[in-house]
Amino acid sequence: MVTKLEIQKHLKYLKNGASKKFIELFNNFDEEDLCDRKNFTGHITASGTIIHIPTREVLLLHHKTLDKWHIPGGHVDLDDDSLFEAALREVEEETGLTAEQLIPINLIKNKPYCVEINSHPIPRNEKKNEDQHYHHDFRFVFAYTGNKRIHIDLNESLDYKWLSMSYILPSAAPTGYEKAALENVAFVFASNGEPIKFNQGLNNVPVQRNW
Repeated sequence: MVTKLEIQKHLKYLKNGASKKFIELFNNFDEEDLCDRKNFTGHITASGTIIHIPTREVLLLHHKTLDKWHIPGGHVDLDDDSLFEAALREVEEETGLTAEQLIPINLIKNKPYCVEINSHPIPRNEKKNEDQHYHHDFRFVFAYTGNKRIHIDLNESLDYKWLSMSYILPSAAPTGYEKAALENVAFVFASNGEPIKFNQGLNNVPVQRNW
């Protein structure tokens, strides 16, 4: 199970810190409730940004429920040993890629740390009777050098695409869900160590289908 001690270690190494909403959540709930998907004050999720090194492209999935493009990720399970393990499990489930194919980036003392905790609202889901709430997403980064044709989980995603890094520039960008979905995606390519921001919405980027 994910512990508060582990979370504190991630907070220690975050370049830009965490949101006020996350700090309030962390201070007011115990470890089990922090990751409980039925905690509608908010809860922790984990995701993995996958960068295809040969082409410098980033993997996006078209989320079936939210109808948005985002990076692979999802809820933390009670039997996940760590936030990194949760992110890796979600990536494996949603993309078909395995741990052996993925190289963790942003290692500190030989351990992978998230590059961001992205806090964003999730709309009410009538079908699941889930109230609107916040996801506090611990985002890890993986390098990948294999075939770009992957096998997504069609129960979770409608499609996938590889987004060229040429669409990502070190400049301010309009706000929006699409921008938030991939902030810090180019963390490892920023020459000055600062996160690279989007200059346009992802829904305007041409889709590359790989079936």
